[in-house]
This record gives sequence, C-alpha cells and structure tokens, in this order.
Amino acid sequence: MDFSKTLNSQPVLQRVLISLFITLIVYLTLIRPLRINLGENYLFPKISKIANNHNILIETNFRRFYTKFPDQSSPIGFGIPFGGYFWLPFSIFLALKNRSAIYGLLIYQLFLLIIPPLLFVQLLKGQRWLAFFFDINEMLFMVIFLISTFFSLRETHQKYILKREI
Repeated sequence: MDFSKTLNSQPVLQRVLISLFITLIVYLTLIRPLRINLGENYLFPKISKIANNHNILIETNFRRFYTKFPDQSSPIGFGIPFGGYFWLPFSIFLALKNRSAIYGLLIYQLFLLIIPPLLFVQLLKGQRWLAFFFDINEMLFMVIFLISTFFSLRETHQKYILKREI
C-alpha cells in the first residue's frame, strides 16, 4: 500500500497533523536554507550595489530586506516569500486536498517572489511613491495569511464534524 492511500484513510485531524509535521521538517531542512541562500547570494549583492550607488543603507537578515527613509515613520521593505506564514495554511490545505486554495497561495507567493524585489529596486532608485505599495503589501500579506489560516482551520473543523456524524 502506498503512503498517499494510507494517509488518505486517516482521520482528518491526523492527516492535518502529519502534514504539518512533514511540512515543518521540509521547511527547516530545505526551504529556509534556500530562502537564506537566495537572499544572501543573489538578492543582497544586487540590492546592496544599487543601494550603495544611491547612498541608501539597507538592512537584512537575508530573509527580509528593508530600508528607512528620513521622511518615513517605519522601515520599508519586503520579505522573501515561502516563509512560515505560507506553510501553515498551505500544509493544512494540502492535507485537505483543497486545490483552489493551494493554487491561490502558490500564485500569490510567486507574485511576492518577483514583484516586491523589482519595486524595491525602483524605490532605491528614487521612486519614493512606491513606499505606499510596500505598506499595502504588508497589510495584504497579513490579511491573506489570517484569512487562509481561518478557512483552512474551518474546513478542517467541518470535515471533522462531518466524519463524526457519519
């Protein structure tokens, strides 16, 4: 018997917990190091070169890049996608086989992988009006995380209740 058939025969809560556990291991061993490597070896050298050319200081932990302008009250920046806020609801939707939610989260993360770094470069080059985009992006990111987590937990609960009634 293969692993997916065995997993599918498990109760919904057990499937979700197994998915969360496997996702945690994959994230810590593969994804997180890849995110740091992408930030450290690809994005940071390119972004810091542009920032240095415009006398702007950028700060990073290699998973998040930001800068502070004198006329801004908070730092402006972006994070490298596919972090923990993505994997929590994603792993639950994966266990529930909710393909539309999975694809939606993946498309949004791919958008975050391309657009914010490009706009950050433009911000560093003097397009200060883009600061508004980064504020909106931060709020939208949190809203999407909270909504997707809510719906993944709600769907888990509904399937659990449905299974108990049968």
